[in-house]
Amino acid sequence: MARDEELIAAYEEIDRLRGGFLELLEAATGKFDPLGFVERVTGVTAEMLDEALDA
Repeated sequence: MARDEELIAAYEEIDRLRGGFLELLEAATGKFDPLGFVERVTGVTAEMLDEALDA
């Protein structure tokens, strides 16, 4: 159960980061870069899940 809670927390953090990244990207460039966004979120997701599974 603790592992499930850690994964849920990781996904919640991903959602938070995704929202902040979108706002920053749109503010800085005035446009949205879907490919860059997907690459960034995928990288963050992999790191967070690796950390959660290692714990």
